[in-house]
Amino acid sequence: MAKKRATLESLGFSDVDTEVIRRLIINVQGSNKTGKTNFALGAPGPIAVFDLDIGLEGVARKFATKDRSILQKRYSLVADLEETTEESQEQAEKLWASFKKDFAAVCASDIRTIVWDSATEAWELARLAEFGKLTQVQPWHYTQLNSEFRKILRLATETDKNFIVTHKMTEIYEDVVGATGKKQGRATGEYRRAGFKDMQYVVQVNLETFRDADGFGIKILDCRQDGDLADLELRKKECNFVHLATQVFPDTEAKDWR
Repeated sequence: MAKKRATLESLGFSDVDTEVIRRLIINVQGSNKTGKTNFALGAPGPIAVFDLDIGLEGVARKFATKDRSILQKRYSLVADLEETTEESQEQAEKLWASFKKDFAAVCASDIRTIVWDSATEAWELARLAEFGKLTQVQPWHYTQLNSEFRKILRLATETDKNFIVTHKMTEIYEDVVGATGKKQGRATGEYRRAGFKDMQYVVQVNLETFRDADGFGIKILDCRQDGDLADLELRKKECNFVHLATQVFPDTEAKDWR
């Protein structure tokens, strides 16, 4: 047995690392105004927010205190780059380069939680920088960009920081044959996450926020650390990062996540 083990070790095999890193890498998706940013800002500070949307407006003041700092950087050109021009792509390239450089710096800092609000816009920015447009790009052209995006995300997953990405939802359409005999799109009434298609595999926990007659809620779609948490809904006082963390890591208390 020892000889076999020595042979495997000579090939680069080693004992699996069983250390538990008490941090969470989370995708939180949901419709507008269902609490995605509120959830993200409830994570332990100091927090660094990569702000590509307007979600912080009116929200951050509820969470930022003199003892709990929230740092923000706006990447405000995103909304101005929808027109396909050489100038717009050049602007997107510069902004995307800045975003990547800043993200690497934050990953190497003493920040405890990193937030992309939203990762939907981050993916759009990356696409604009790569292709100069968001539509009429063939799937096989994404190979290099997909690889780059995964590499960027791994910067955070290789640290001990909490990393939260928020995502918008987009309505799903289906092709139907109209009265003229031509195909046309018809809304199905169902929605899907808008953004990088493999994000759900990168994170540890996938969440979906919602709001109904009983107020705000969060549904755990899946959890790598504990599969039994799938489909669990968190409501009212439980609808926050700290409570979720104590469910994923039951040997911790709320004070460990403040």
